[in-house]
Amino acid sequence: MPGSSFNGIQIAPVVNVAKETKGFQLALINVADTSSGVSIGLINIIRHGYHKISFYANELTNSNIGIKTGNAMFYTMLLAGTNVSNNQKIYTGGYGIGYDFILNKRILISTESAGHAVFLGNWEYPGILSRGQVQAQYKLNKTLSVFACPSYSIYKSNSQTIIADGFKTNVAPSYAKVINASTQGWLGWNVGITLF
Repeated sequence: MPGSSFNGIQIAPVVNVAKETKGFQLALINVADTSSGVSIGLINIIRHGYHKISFYANELTNSNIGIKTGNAMFYTMLLAGTNVSNNQKIYTGGYGIGYDFILNKRILISTESAGHAVFLGNWEYPGILSRGQVQAQYKLNKTLSVFACPSYSIYKSNSQTIIADGFKTNVAPSYAKVINASTQGWLGWNVGITLF
C-alpha cells in the first residue's frame, strides 16, 4: 500500500511506493523513504539511499556521467558519454546495475554491469556495448569519492553501419580481440569521481 512499511514482496507494472521496505520491490519505478531490501526497476528512488553522480573517463569515451539510485544492495545507473574530439566522436547512452561491498567507512568495492547504445553518426544502425567492471572506491570526505577499475567490454556492430564524417571508424581499441565478424572484446579501464 502506498506510504506504508512492509517486509515482503511488492510488484507493480509501473510504480511501487512505500515508506520503508525491508523486502523486495519490482516495478518500472520504485519509490521508498528508506530501504534495507532490494528494489529492481528502471529507476529506484530511495530518499535515504543512493543519490550519486559520477564523472569519469575510460578507454572509449573521455567524458561520461552516471546517475546511481537505490542502495548498496542493488542500485541502477543511467549513463551517458561522449568522446570530446574533432575527428574521433562517439556518443553512448546506457543503463546498468550494481552492488556495493562496503569494506569500511572509506573503502568499498562495486561490481557493475551495463549495456550501452553506441552512436557513430547513424541512428539506424547503432552499435551495442556490454561492459562489466569491478570498481575500487575511496571516500575522501562526506560527499566526494575517487574510483578506478579494470573492465571488460564486448562490442557488437552491425555490418551495415555507415560511419558519419568526424566519428570514430572503429569503437574497439586496436588491441581488442575479434570474437566473430561483428563482435570484439577487450580489457579496459575506468577512472573518475563520485559526488554524494
